[in-house]
Amino acid sequence: SDLKWSSFAIQKGIGINSKEDFILAVQTLWAKSVEECQEIEDIIQIAWNQVQSDDNSATKEAGTSNDEQETKQDNRTSHQKAQHKDREKNEQKTHTLSDHLVGSNVKEENLIFSSVPVDKSLYRDVAISHTYNLKGISAINKRYMSQAWRFYTKMERHGPTVELDLDATIDQIGRNGLLAQPVMRARVSNQAGILILVDTGGSMEPYRVALKGLFESLNHGGFKKTTMRYFHDVPRKKLYLNQQLQEWVEADEVYTDFSMSSVLIISDGGAARGNYNESRVKLTVKFIQQLRNTFKNIAWLNPTPPERWNDSTAGAIIESTGIRMSTYNKSGLNEMVDVLRGRKIQ
Repeated sequence: SDLKWSSFAIQKGIGINSKEDFILAVQTLWAKSVEECQEIEDIIQIAWNQVQSDDNSATKEAGTSNDEQETKQDNRTSHQKAQHKDREKNEQKTHTLSDHLVGSNVKEENLIFSSVPVDKSLYRDVAISHTYNLKGISAINKRYMSQAWRFYTKMERHGPTVELDLDATIDQIGRNGLLAQPVMRARVSNQAGILILVDTGGSMEPYRVALKGLFESLNHGGFKKTTMRYFHDVPRKKLYLNQQLQEWVEADEVYTDFSMSSVLIISDGGAARGNYNESRVKLTVKFIQQLRNTFKNIAWLNPTPPERWNDSTAGAIIESTGIRMSTYNKSGLNEMVDVLRGRKIQ
């Protein structure tokens, strides 16, 4: 399939000036590792050779005369000149867009410009006041995430009595005048639990790689009980066991099992697309009210920048429910943990 579409793209001359430029463009769009870069290069090389071979075979079979070939060469030269003029126009439009973005506090090294002109009328006019992360990696390293989780604790004595209670033992000796046997007690351990409800698919798909590190860092939190359940857009009566939304369980059963824990919701709340969906707002308000009947502490982590929340479904959810929505950076992660701990945020 990859070979088929690569051959088609090369034959049509889509967005390429040379084989090397085409390989670099495809690697930039889809490769996430050195191995994938090499695999893409190999596939395109095979497709390129196949196209060249097909062109040579077609020339031999046609048996065209030298005059016809010269005519085709002249036509090809004229076509290339026309393409060159179109390319200059496209580059001029692209440079205009580049100057606009660089002048809007966007780091130039994070920008990848295409030779295809951009029709700005298709997009909503949003002021750019922050740096975009186009690398598909988390903005926070795993070590920082693991350290942040350690602040979410609920230290209680639980389990078998294996630790000496020195003060109680001394009091017993004072009352009885002798040491019959030492007083033992359970050890202190972290009894904190967390239920994570993750929005998956659709507008959340681009954030899957960036959030992977957050999920992996949970193993270093030392929690007594941690469970992730999945939903799409708004949790309803069913919660799913995997991101493919195949196997499901009753939501009420999950809430009952974690009634003594805190809840973390991970969702863009409709901010990724920047739209306002009244139906989604009403369903989310109903869902938050249901959670508050069971859970004391509810945090919401939104992977989109706060600038996109206004005038979107996410902003309406905040206004309607009063829930604290945190963004996915270091300060937002610390704020999220404080909400899970029950601390008041100014």
